[in-house]
Amino acid sequence: MKKETLNGVIAGGLILALGMVAYLVFNKKGGSPYPPMPYPNPNDPNSGGGGGGGVSNLDFRAMADSLFNSMNNYGTYEDDIIDELKKLKSKADWNALVQAYGTRTLNCGTWNPFCDDFTGDLAACLNDELSEGWMKDVNEVLGKFGVTI
Repeated sequence: MKKETLNGVIAGGLILALGMVAYLVFNKKGGSPYPPMPYPNPNDPNSGGGGGGGVSNLDFRAMADSLFNSMNNYGTYEDDIIDELKKLKSKADWNALVQAYGTRTLNCGTWNPFCDDFTGDLAACLNDELSEGWMKDVNEVLGKFGVTI
């Protein structure tokens, strides 16, 4: 094999490998690394749902995963966080979302020397990730049903 051809194959392989690493680092989609957690059933007064529809018919696990993905690794998707929180209609919804989120560790990003990973519940993670201005927006959304972080 010619030296130029071999160099081209090696260079192409390196570019492909770097592309895969970048994809894995920046890809925010994917399944939750956490096992399913029970959350209040709106039709079961014994599950913390309050009975009679105190909790909306929302998929709190999916919402918790979306919020986690919006904050985890490089960058924070503030608009996506606000959009998820706008789905909540009551304090019971907020409590169910907090329970579904549980305690999670936010990763700063692979090989990021400028920060440490952060572990906390939903309120703590939001406080860690969002600026004062964005927290004001979050509290404006949550304040409509009596929740403040």
